[in-house]
Amino acid sequence: MAATIKDIARRTGLGLATISKYLNGGHVLPQNQAAIEEAVRALDYKVNEAARTLKTRRTGYVGLVLPALTNSFIMEIVQQIQLDLRACGFGTALCCSAPGTDSIRRQTELEAIDFVLKKGVDGIINLPQNEDGVHLLKPLEMGIPVTLIDKQIPELADRISSVMIDNVGAARTAADELLNAGHRNILALFHGETNYTGRRRAEGFMDALRQRGYPVDPDRIIYMGTTSSASSLDLIREKIRQFRPTAIFAANFGLTSRTLEALEAEGLRVPSDVSVVGFDGVGVNDGYGVKLWSVMQPTVQIGSAAAQIMSEQITAAAQGNPLPPQVRTLQAQLLPGNSVRII
Repeated sequence: MAATIKDIARRTGLGLATISKYLNGGHVLPQNQAAIEEAVRALDYKVNEAARTLKTRRTGYVGLVLPALTNSFIMEIVQQIQLDLRACGFGTALCCSAPGTDSIRRQTELEAIDFVLKKGVDGIINLPQNEDGVHLLKPLEMGIPVTLIDKQIPELADRISSVMIDNVGAARTAADELLNAGHRNILALFHGETNYTGRRRAEGFMDALRQRGYPVDPDRIIYMGTTSSASSLDLIREKIRQFRPTAIFAANFGLTSRTLEALEAEGLRVPSDVSVVGFDGVGVNDGYGVKLWSVMQPTVQIGSAAAQIMSEQITAAAQGNPLPPQVRTLQAQLLPGNSVRII
C-alpha cells in the first residue's frame, strides 16, 4: 500500500499541517524539513500531483517562451533552466516562436504565451520578441510571475524580473580589443535598432570610440533587422565592399556567422585581410579555420539565475507574499583568439 501523509506524521512526530505546508511548497523549520525529507525517502512517499493541483491551483510547471532554438546560446540556457527548475520540483512547458520576419516572430510569441497560459503554468520565463511587452500583459494581469532573459522591457521594469549580461560593458570590451590593435575603420553589426540588446551593445561600442577620442561614423554602425539569412548576408557583403573595413565587430551569434560567410564569399581572409571579434563562441571551435575573439555569455549562470528567481517568485506568490521584481546583471567574458591582426 502506498505511503500517506499520515505515515509521514507517525514517523516524524510532526503535525499534518506542518507536513502538508512543506509538501505544498511552504517553508518550515530546517529540522522539520530534514525529518520530512528523510521520511519521504524511507517510505517512498509519492505526491499526488493531481490532487495537489486541485487544492492549490498550482500545476508545478513553468512556461518557457523563447525564440526558435537555432543557436547554442539559447539551447544552453534552456538546458540549465530545466535542470535547475527540476531540482526545485518544477517541470517546464517549452513553446517557441517561429523563425522568420519580425511580424511572424511577434505574432507566434503571442500565440505561445496564450498556449502556456491555457496549460495553467505557474510562471513564465521569456526571451521577448515583442519589445513593447504587449504579450505579457495578460499573464501579469493574472498575477503570474514573469522573468525575462537577455533583455529588459523598460515599460514593464517595475513588474517583471530579468536576467541579462552587461551588454554595454561587453561591447565596450570588444571594441577596445580592436582599437588596441590599431583598427579605426571598423564595421559594427548589431541587431535591429528597436531591439533592447542591440541598442545597448551599440551604445557600448560607441562609448569605446568616444572615450578614445575617435569620431563615431553612423554609416559604419549597422543595425540589422530580422531578415532572411540570405538578405542579411547580402547586406553585410555590400557594406564590406563599400567601406573596406580592416575589422568587423559582430554583436550576436547570427551576425557573427553571417560575417564569416560574407568574408568568405568576398574572398577575404581572417585576420590577414579583416580582423573579427564576434559573439557567443561562433568561430571558436567550429571549423572556420581561425579561432575568433568572442564575447562569451555565461549561459549556465543566466539559466540558473532565471530558474532561481522564478522558483522564489512562484513560492512567494503561492504564500500570498509576492516578491518585488529582481534584476540580475551578469558579466560576459572576452575569449581570446587569433582573429585580430595588429596594424
